[in-house]
Amino acid sequence: MSPLPRAPDGDASLAMAVCELPDGLTPGDAAWQRFVSLVDAARPQALLLNELPFGAWPAASPEFSLPEAGRTAAVHAAGIAALDAVEVPALFGSTALPAPNGLINEGFARIGGRYHALHHKLCLPEEPGFHEDSWFRPGHQTFGLLDHGDFRFAFAICSELMVPEVGRSLVRAGADVLLVPRASTADGFDRWMTVARATAIVNGCYVLSSNRSGGGGSVPAFGGCGFAVAPGGEVLALTTPDDPLVVVTLSRSRLAEARRDYPLTISAHLDLPSPRPR
Repeated sequence: MSPLPRAPDGDASLAMAVCELPDGLTPGDAAWQRFVSLVDAARPQALLLNELPFGAWPAASPEFSLPEAGRTAAVHAAGIAALDAVEVPALFGSTALPAPNGLINEGFARIGGRYHALHHKLCLPEEPGFHEDSWFRPGHQTFGLLDHGDFRFAFAICSELMVPEVGRSLVRAGADVLLVPRASTADGFDRWMTVARATAIVNGCYVLSSNRSGGGGSVPAFGGCGFAVAPGGEVLALTTPDDPLVVVTLSRSRLAEARRDYPLTISAHLDLPSPRPR
């Protein structure tokens, strides 16, 4: 992945929202109407949706179902079309696409009504309630970068944040903001925050994440708690059930400051030798 031309560091900023949206979200239902109202009131310049935000979580069962996969793809196609009603200049999220004997989890940007496919999720867990390896296929093995509003965005969808090489390679390719749409439970929230803060600190980038909420019963009990972490590791905001959409200001000057500070001063030009067995 080769670096793209960079926007100059300065005082450019972007108001961006993260959120938590309930399992089973459907365009037109009460939860959707509340979400649209919150966005209208907050008026962010950009917004990150959670992982696969529409319909029920598809990968709760270890048994793949082609009809259920078709329903998941259909509800996401309808949901993507319904995003026209959400008045935000830039929308980011992930959607379910049909694939042979499975689905693809595609990270996308929707800017000015135009859809940009950026990434297909590669890290597919096979855990209780999260049988993604049974339901999804890796698709294209690329991580796309997208410039918007003086910032460069890249996806690390959910579990991909847990792989340190993902964040490091994306930032070295020029990413300023790692977008982490999640579908995770409350039990592991401390782990998520630890990894998000460490990723921001050692790479000098923003880490933004929106998460699924609700569920339970036949699907996992999702934990909500979308978050935004600054390049120095500071937690800028967290969502809650009472405040499910929060807006933070991304700052190029803050990025530049973090990248001039420790530990980036020791790692910016470090090329480690390959380990050799003795």
